[in-house]
Amino acid sequence: MQLTAGDAPLLDIRSPTTFAVLSDGENRREQIFSRDMPFRVVLLQIDKKLVETEYQRDAATLLCGMRQTDCRNLLLRARGADTAIRALGTQLLGDQEGHSGFYRCAKALELASLVFEGFAGADDETFSAFLTRSDQDRVRAARDILVERAPDPPDLASVARQCGINLSKLNRGFKAIYGMAPYRYVQEHRLNRAYKMLSGGHLNVSQVASEVGYTPAHFSTLFRRRFGMAPHSLVPHSSSDGKNEFL
Repeated sequence: MQLTAGDAPLLDIRSPTTFAVLSDGENRREQIFSRDMPFRVVLLQIDKKLVETEYQRDAATLLCGMRQTDCRNLLLRARGADTAIRALGTQLLGDQEGHSGFYRCAKALELASLVFEGFAGADDETFSAFLTRSDQDRVRAARDILVERAPDPPDLASVARQCGINLSKLNRGFKAIYGMAPYRYVQEHRLNRAYKMLSGGHLNVSQVASEVGYTPAHFSTLFRRRFGMAPHSLVPHSSSDGKNEFL
């Protein structure tokens, strides 16, 4: 299959491939299918605001990587599809009558996640080689500030200014060094600290939630999602005060 979109270079697809098209407006797109090669396609349309919320990065820079490309109009990126992505594609293209709409939505989101993680991971690995030692020191200094103030995290832009690094480089440098976005790192730190506190048996769920900066209800939701268990399951019965808890 050959694909053209706007003024982007021709994409010639001859093996299982993932590609992403980002456009801020209407653009011409043309797909030419070979008669000799069967093609099956899973097409997902994702709101770029959702992508930017999840990755805490502009969708264009997520896909552009180190390229000095004007991504404001249209961008076309492609990568080979690995085994996990191909398996999800097969599931989505399978028997539609045997699965609910919720199943297909869940698989679609899982597929989108793997595709974007692939683009982000490849570029962040490249980006890490461009971080100078002073840049790395600034990113680590920002990390120390965020951890110190984890229960009430400061605005990331102000942390970047304080450490003498621009916000985009801080976000990408954080991902390159620590493997995740800054606020996700902070959330991991808060939840891991909460796990240790609950395991100590000296505080109840509400007290621990307050210590790490969450409301009990929000804390319980995040804790279940992260550790696969309710926070109260770590609290010895003797530490419970008998009052209502968010479980």
